[in-house]
Amino acid sequence: MNYLLFGGQSSVGKSEAIKRLEEFLKRKGIVTSEKSKPLNEEGDFYACLDGANSAGAKVRILVSSAADTPPIIRGFKRYCDSHEPYDFIISAIRDDGDPQRDNFFSTMGVTPSDYVMEIPMGRIVRINTYDKAVKWYGNAIDVLAHIIVGNAPFFI
Repeated sequence: MNYLLFGGQSSVGKSEAIKRLEEFLKRKGIVTSEKSKPLNEEGDFYACLDGANSAGAKVRILVSSAADTPPIIRGFKRYCDSHEPYDFIISAIRDDGDPQRDNFFSTMGVTPSDYVMEIPMGRIVRINTYDKAVKWYGNAIDVLAHIIVGNAPFFI
């Protein structure tokens, strides 16, 4: 299985980056064929995206904008199981040292033979130019995500 993960601690912008990536994929012709009701007050979701990759082959992408509690992670596993077959997963994940990170990998059944690309995300602490720094950071994350999904093994 192929995974694109947005990793980091709470409130670093993982969900927002995933929402922006979903919008980018829509502009590339990928459609959201199903989206869950909000999982929490923050509006996190599961989604099933369908379309074609750059070679014209059908592709199905499953998305989770949250992975911070065992119920959300188990719920996403059930969501994946009910939407097979799928080609890759885009998900938030907690950073190294957080027990929910290991929980995600074990619940999802990630193995050493799986392709896992993780974009590490951190907290912006600058005070005087915070808004400018957040905008720069979000744009940089988006550029990385767009390059990643445009290349092997995703090819969108």
